Amino acid sequence: MPNCFWKKCDCPTKTPTGHACTEHSGVNCSMLNGTAISNLNQVNDGMTASLEAEIAELDNDKQVVETKVQEIKTRKVELERKRVDLERAMRSANSMGSRRRVIRQAKNDIITFSKEKDKMKGEIDDLQRIIDHPRRAIRIARARLIIPFRNPTGFCSCNDRKIQMLDILASHIGGWENERSRLLGRLRILLQVVQLQWVTAIPPTIGIFATLIAIVSFGFGFSALILPVLAFMLVMLIILATHIRIHFTTLELINADRILATLILEYYRVQKIPVCQRPAEESQDEEPWDWWEDWLKELMSPMLPQESGGHREPALPSEDEIPPSD
Repeated sequence: MPNCFWKKCDCPTKTPTGHACTEHSGVNCSMLNGTAISNLNQVNDGMTASLEAEIAELDNDKQVVETKVQEIKTRKVELERKRVDLERAMRSANSMGSRRRVIRQAKNDIITFSKEKDKMKGEIDDLQRIIDHPRRAIRIARARLIIPFRNPTGFCSCNDRKIQMLDILASHIGGWENERSRLLGRLRILLQVVQLQWVTAIPPTIGIFATLIAIVSFGFGFSALILPVLAFMLVMLIILATHIRIHFTTLELINADRILATLILEYYRVQKIPVCQRPAEESQDEEPWDWWEDWLKELMSPMLPQESGGHREPALPSEDEIPPSD
């Protein structure tokens, strides 16, 4: 069975003995830095180390955001409970003393809801660091990929298999790059929305406190407090829901970055693995200047005695050797 990385030839076993593989008459297939590559994890250099470190950092970011999402969900449940309790207390208050207790409860709840803004602002700042992270290793490795990959010296089915694998990976890389751009655009919009929601939450807060002062001072209009307080709480819960959505979208972005980094790492490694190469033609001359000697022999051959049948032909007599004629 072929034992090269592409499963098409036997180069890794033939090359060490100096012979070309029988399948493609090629050499050095799957041989990288003197090692026969049988697994992608054998391809390692500075670039692969940087990508693996980037993937580990993304995994850590994902864990941090997931923990924060659970914490925010718990806070949201608690705030919703406070809203329900306050509404129930408002509707059941039928004396001045009970109303005063409800007013104190409402003031405390409004303060609690208002503090959520500072908490969410700090959490958004932490998310912004992840969202705006340059992901330098991914960008550098992406720039080193040859897409589409073409090998001008490739001639065999190993090369065809390599191109097929890289074309599939390139397609996935393009798809996840588009997905990342879409998620990043959605995050920008959500961040703008939450800022706008904070602006809309300020006037109800002022109105509610003014209503509370009027109720305490004049003792009337208690029923009118229900709607503005509940409206304020509803706005805060909507903002908190948007906040949670921002965290979920950030998780999607982290996941897209991780998949993209993994695909780029795999493409880079496959791209580095060699395919069959044509063996260099062995020189027919033992000495580099043999051609010069052959040329001289050819040039001098008319002036040298010719040999025939393995015997030298007799040389022509000179003028002194010719006897005088009678």
